[in-house]
Amino acid sequence: MEVSVIGRSSTKLKIVATQVYWTIEDLGLTNSKLKLELIAQPGLRKTHGANGLSGRQEDVLGFAIDTHLPIPQIYETVAHEMIHIKQMAKGKLRYEMKGKKEKVIWCGKDMSDMPYYDRPWEIEAFGKQAILSRRFNEALDAWIAEEAKKKNGKRKRKV
Repeated sequence: MEVSVIGRSSTKLKIVATQVYWTIEDLGLTNSKLKLELIAQPGLRKTHGANGLSGRQEDVLGFAIDTHLPIPQIYETVAHEMIHIKQMAKGKLRYEMKGKKEKVIWCGKDMSDMPYYDRPWEIEAFGKQAILSRRFNEALDAWIAEEAKKKNGKRKRKV
């Protein structure tokens, strides 16, 4: 899966991009022919009432994330939105426009009128986000520890 990152470069955006790449591999989306656009949108929570939003246009999947969130919340939000990206990539979740109204299709059924917390795609995303973000955090911690070990090993050799 090809990824484009849109937004002002920052440490948080680099962490988000790292998590997205890791999650693509973890969710088995590496070989997908679809493209992914990651959009940093500071203040998204204030303007849209959501930490993240995802969607699809033709062969481009995308999600926006509020990069003003604290890091732990960013981890969970990226995990949540990446579950939606997988659902859309696999064809389980689709959004369609019918006139001016958006229809939400889940596994071939129109579920547009279903309350938010009863939606099966949200139940799946909320159910998996903590585990997925924790696994990423553990992988990141392991990588940081390994890099520190390499760096310390180089310092000892120079002495």
